[in-house]
Amino acid sequence: MTDNVLVNNVASNANGHSILAGPHALVSGNTLIYNNSFFGIAAAHNSTVKNNVVSHNTNGSGAIVVNGHSVIVQNTVLNNTGFGFLIVCPSTVKFNTALNNGSTNLFEGGTGNCTNVGNNAP
Repeated sequence: MTDNVLVNNVASNANGHSILAGPHALVSGNTLIYNNSFFGIAAAHNSTVKNNVVSHNTNGSGAIVVNGHSVIVQNTVLNNTGFGFLIVCPSTVKFNTALNNGSTNLFEGGTGNCTNVGNNAP
């Protein structure tokens, strides 16, 4: 699947994967709280992930996991058991908030460099 559009969804108390998007996806305005899932949002390469909230999820590797060449902007991830953001570079990561997550709040890795601007992810 490519070119997914996943906008303004709410998921609470779900098991499994909350949102899984293919390449070239738009994932925006979603709220995911108190889920028992491997990740909150996962998006493949060349995707835009913006204005989402992922909070209090357990059993996970990352609240928001995004592959390279993507834009990740204005998301909030709080109090999740795994990573807050797990981003493959090169990507653009701007104005996100990640606090009190079990692992690193913001992890960027991969073969390129990420553009990182104005994130609150100590």
